[in-house]
Amino acid sequence: MAFFETSVKIDFFECDPAGVLFFGNIFRLAHKVYEEFFQDGNYERIFRNPRYAFPIVHTEADFYAPMKFGESYTAGLDFEPAGEKRYRVNISFYNKAGAEAARVSMVNAVVDISTGRSVKLPGAFAELLGLDSSD
Repeated sequence: MAFFETSVKIDFFECDPAGVLFFGNIFRLAHKVYEEFFQDGNYERIFRNPRYAFPIVHTEADFYAPMKFGESYTAGLDFEPAGEKRYRVNISFYNKAGAEAARVSMVNAVVDISTGRSVKLPGAFAELLGLDSSD
């Protein structure tokens, strides 16, 4: 079971001429799910913290089935540690039959805004994401 789930629908403007999701748009959809997680749980206060920034430093996607115009998908979001100063966001998109159509992985660093340097994941933030900050 995912840490957070929501529904997404593929819109016409997101597709190529064949009516299939244009590959680059999977990243926009994934980031929208990520943002929705923080808004849904009123967690955006973490990102409004003037001390830290959480830039994406790596991302990748895998496609397992075409995602087509007009279809709806369940997006499941999970977190996992990616070292002491980073965390990974995994977002999977499932079709109506429950089969995984695509998966996006985003690695975020934790940066102290005053120094511009990466820092250890703050304990409260790690706890919020269900991560052990001692990794």
